[in-house]
This record gives sequence, structure tokens and C-alpha cells, in this order.
Amino acid sequence: MADKIVFLCAKKDIINSLKWIFKEFMKQVEIRQLDTPEKLQGEIGPDGSDVLILDTEGVNKSLLEFMTELREQRSSLNTILIISPVTSREEIIEIIKANLVKGIIVRPFTGEVVCKYVEKIFGIQKSGS
Repeated sequence: MADKIVFLCAKKDIINSLKWIFKEFMKQVEIRQLDTPEKLQGEIGPDGSDVLILDTEGVNKSLLEFMTELREQRSSLNTILIISPVTSREEIIEIIKANLVKGIIVRPFTGEVVCKYVEKIFGIQKSGS
């Protein structure tokens, strides 16, 4: 079992794309799908070996408020946001200024963008690289 875990919390079509992208990392990364961001409670480890890829459309409160609470609960969590068109520019800027995320992906995105973030955060390479 991989010691690096990526939690995916996004719409089904994005989840399917992300799972396909993570085949590039074979057994180096374990993928866990979450239906809602609230299901993160108790799932995230304390050692910084986890990444959350979060679709901003799934957050039912202020994104800044949610990200701040998440950081307070799990300061070692590496979060990558998939920005939807409904997310305000101001909120994105505040989240970046507060250093609440490791990366931002704007829709539409390519697999290469996701892979670069995962490689950087985990310090691993795609299989066959």
C-alpha cells in the first residue's frame, strides 16, 4: 500500500479524469474519493503525506472560511484547488495570500498540470519517467 494518499473531492466527471491521470503514478500514490469535503474529518493523516484535490463547487460555505478551518484542523494537508467559474477572483486571491493552498488548477485543465503538482508535493515521478 502506498504511503502517499490523494483525496479527491470533486464532481464525478472530474473524479474520473483525475483517476485516469493518477494511473501515471501506479503504486506510489493511493487514491481515496470523498463525496463531500466534510468527509475529510478523521481521514487526513498528521504527517503531511496527504494531498487534497478539491473542486470548489463542492464547498457549501465560503471557500475562504472552509480553507481556513481546514488549515486549522490539518496544517500539514497539501491542498490543490480546482477552480470553478463560480468562485470569485477576490476569494481566490485571499486564499493565495493566506497561503492556504499548494496549488490552483483552473478548469479546463490538463493531466500534465495535475501531475506537476503531485510530483512537486510528493517528490515522486510518474511511472516510466
